[in-house]
Amino acid sequence: MTDTLSHLLCRGLTRVGVDSLYCLPGVQNDDFFNVLFDFPEIRPIVARHEQATSYMATGAALATGNPQAYCTVPGQGMLNAAAGHSTAFSAAARVFALVGQNRSDLVGQMHGLLHEIPDQMAVLGQISKQSEALRDPSAASGQIASAFNVLISGHPAPVTVECPVDLWSAEGKDAAIAEPAFPDVDLDRIHEAADLLASAKRPLVMLGGGAQDAAESIAALAEMLGAPVSALRQGKGAYDERRPLAVPGPVAHQYWAEADVVLGIGTRFQWQEMTWGTDDELKLIQITADPGELNRRGNIAVSIHAMTEHAVPKLVDALATRLPTRPDRTDDIAARKAAFNADLAELQPTVGDLAVIADVLGEDGVFVDDLTQVAYAARFAYPVPRPRGYVCAGYAGTLGWGVPAGLGVANAMLGRPVLTVQGDGGFLYGANELATAVKYKIPLVTLVYNDSAYGNVQRIQEQRFGHNRTIATDLVNPDMVKFAESFGALGVRAGPGPEGLRTALETAFASGGPAVVEVPVTERYPSPWKNIFLPTVRGEQQTPLLAAPNAAQPR
Repeated sequence: MTDTLSHLLCRGLTRVGVDSLYCLPGVQNDDFFNVLFDFPEIRPIVARHEQATSYMATGAALATGNPQAYCTVPGQGMLNAAAGHSTAFSAAARVFALVGQNRSDLVGQMHGLLHEIPDQMAVLGQISKQSEALRDPSAASGQIASAFNVLISGHPAPVTVECPVDLWSAEGKDAAIAEPAFPDVDLDRIHEAADLLASAKRPLVMLGGGAQDAAESIAALAEMLGAPVSALRQGKGAYDERRPLAVPGPVAHQYWAEADVVLGIGTRFQWQEMTWGTDDELKLIQITADPGELNRRGNIAVSIHAMTEHAVPKLVDALATRLPTRPDRTDDIAARKAAFNADLAELQPTVGDLAVIADVLGEDGVFVDDLTQVAYAARFAYPVPRPRGYVCAGYAGTLGWGVPAGLGVANAMLGRPVLTVQGDGGFLYGANELATAVKYKIPLVTLVYNDSAYGNVQRIQEQRFGHNRTIATDLVNPDMVKFAESFGALGVRAGPGPEGLRTALETAFASGGPAVVEVPVTERYPSPWKNIFLPTVRGEQQTPLLAAPNAAQPR
């Protein structure tokens, strides 16, 4: 049988470990799906909106650390999926985007063909690690192999291949996908970092999303340094947040003010550098796989371009030969954590809800956050016990991604409980994907806090402009329980208090299928923002990144 480009693409997906293709077929991609039919090892999961395909792939990639894939038609289909694609870019997810195109000799001519836009790769190319537009069949095999090589190599980021309708069936020649390539660890930089840490009196460790695959060596490093370890969001779980040295973001902010050396593992350092501040007395060490994030703002003393899982073990070895006896900081850390936890009493019922969620999910559960008050508070009040136990959209701040992203997580992590936490506004962005959950029996549980408003922006309006000047924030919702049941999912309305929430969540997970748990919100939950928007504590006062602190999460 002659290999076509469609065969090469399907074979490439299987070689990089993709077993689910999140998709929405259409006429420009029919020939590809005809070939996909003969690859039963790839399960097509058809969504009800193209946007969901990219969110599902992104959620699955973040939860597993492995490549995932989605496929859409061109133009409007691609544009619908672009929000999820950009989320994959911001959150550093290995996502393979396969996008159709009109006939190769007509691309970009704007005849008014179905789904035609001037240059769709100008959109996806900006938010892809590499993008390949297939035009010449003789070159396409190499382009496909190159795309897969880039997908599995180096820092995680989405990769895009665009295939015109007339080339799906073009003859191709199988090209090998090379072993993943990663940056070499610069041992000189490792030793520079080790020297700084060995001499540090008050070290601090900050984790980002790139730290997730280095958990074991991070734990060893933390114990050697006796230093507080923290993650603000994407790095949560890379170090067990129940351990004595683990501190939430607001406590890390206290230590940032005092630290002499901070080691950043897999983090951009954006929030700390641009908000908490820096000065000449603070030495920053950064380990990141993304060359574009190395010393972006010019404050890093030692930059190490490497996969964290390769670099951190070498740093541990280097420190073992030079690290003096460290002062015991555990009592100080415990005291600051206790004081912070006491202050969290004002965040009830939020903190009580998060305690119930943590207990019900257990050590193996995965918390998928959307943009809502309880999920915001989870950044500092929900201890994540294991790597990839907390999935978020990173700096993209993608309202409404929770249901489709959660479906990708739950599909990829069958056997582990997965919960996505939503507000009613964000829920209805992707609630139609309950149909997808039911069709494929994906056991995602969705927790919906229903205040019949875009509650966060409504609070901001009230705080800034007065109670009588809220606008465009009230919502009208369906009956959430009946809505879920209409798809064939379980719908549960939580009773009052923590025990009401516990009973509802336990019922939902016991069902073994997709379920929606509604929490009616009759009184607005307290604002978590004072524990997230923390002031400058080093150097000159930083200019606010936005006009008002609460505006940083706009909905």
